[in-house]
Amino acid sequence: MRYSATTFSLAFFLLCISVLASAAGEDPNAPIDPKHDPRNPLRYIPSVGLAATTIPFYLLVFVGQIWCYTKWGARFMLIMTAGIFTFAIGISLRYVLAGNPYAITVYIFHNLLVLLSPCAFIAANYMILGRLAHSINAEQLLLIPRQRITFVFVTSDVITFVIQAAGGSLPAADRSLMDTGHSIFMVGLIMQFISFVLYTFVFAAFMYKVYRHEPGVWAKGRTRKWYNRWQAMPLASIFRVVEGSQGFEGALRTSEPHFYALDVLPLFFAIAIYVPFWPGRLLGANDGLQDIPYGSNRADEGERFEMLGGA
Repeated sequence: MRYSATTFSLAFFLLCISVLASAAGEDPNAPIDPKHDPRNPLRYIPSVGLAATTIPFYLLVFVGQIWCYTKWGARFMLIMTAGIFTFAIGISLRYVLAGNPYAITVYIFHNLLVLLSPCAFIAANYMILGRLAHSINAEQLLLIPRQRITFVFVTSDVITFVIQAAGGSLPAADRSLMDTGHSIFMVGLIMQFISFVLYTFVFAAFMYKVYRHEPGVWAKGRTRKWYNRWQAMPLASIFRVVEGSQGFEGALRTSEPHFYALDVLPLFFAIAIYVPFWPGRLLGANDGLQDIPYGSNRADEGERFEMLGGA
């Protein structure tokens, strides 16, 4: 059943692209220099080669995460898997924009999918810490109670998602509202970045406390720096904040190499790491919220911690 869902998703992906490409068509009046063309929102012609190289890698991670879920569970990670799929659809719309850079509706959908899909990546990350602390019997080391940590940060992610979606969709209703929509979107993006920084701080504080107070657990994972996965996501977030602050015609927004090097590539590393190091391997099929008997063996918890060292 799950493999059928994967096949259906890929078929739906190809159908969406073919329909949009047919609807957009090509514009024979495209100017020679798109950088100075006010009708071209990207200010460049997207590279079909870069998109064709990127999409298979993202779809490979998508299929890999589906496989991991079928093998080890951890259904809370499926929100990330869904986000990978929608992000790949967003990148694929660059095929359409390469043929017709004036397809504003396609550009808006491309923008929404590329900019909002990482909210799903972040939401999945927000759901890991509480489960990890419970799994290694270290909830007392969290700065925020486990029962609240996921709720607080996922709620923050939902709110910032709604703000960004509202700002990003305004130009679809009225192009004269593009600047207003951009300002609203930036508010949501900055709020999201602040929330992620706070979560990273809470996560780092938890790691430090495990190091100080649970040396047996920490020793099992000291050779594997499992927390390095967090480094890629903030890089992409910083790029998006700086890019957005420059406006629609800023150097970063109108540079395709910057888009791929500082946004697409870091996000890929941030999601691909979960394929070989799937949280379900540590947390179990019931998402790591199973009861841990009082007085459980700390060496066994260290083994779980080490597995997340692979996580």
